[in-house]
Amino acid sequence: MSYGLTEIPFSEAPAREVILIKEAPVHDKGEGFYFQVGVSHDGKTAALASTYFAAMDKPIAASDCALFFVDLSDPGWKVTKVPIPLPAKPTAVLK
Repeated sequence: MSYGLTEIPFSEAPAREVILIKEAPVHDKGEGFYFQVGVSHDGKTAALASTYFAAMDKPIAASDCALFFVDLSDPGWKVTKVPIPLPAKPTAVLK
């Protein structure tokens, strides 16, 4: 499965998209909600975080755990990727 950002304009202009994660494990429906998205107050930058995907039972690749900044004012939607270390796996506690 892939995750990214798509713009569907109200005009007759073509849709634009940028793929940020190309090969993520397939999970149940509705997991797109785990791809956290925010837009700057001026509408020029989108920020997307994939960190929740890293904590799932089928985690994403370590290279895909990141904060992505998409420059929406750039016609090519320039992406800046800030890597985030995968969270540590919980260890079992012996009693």
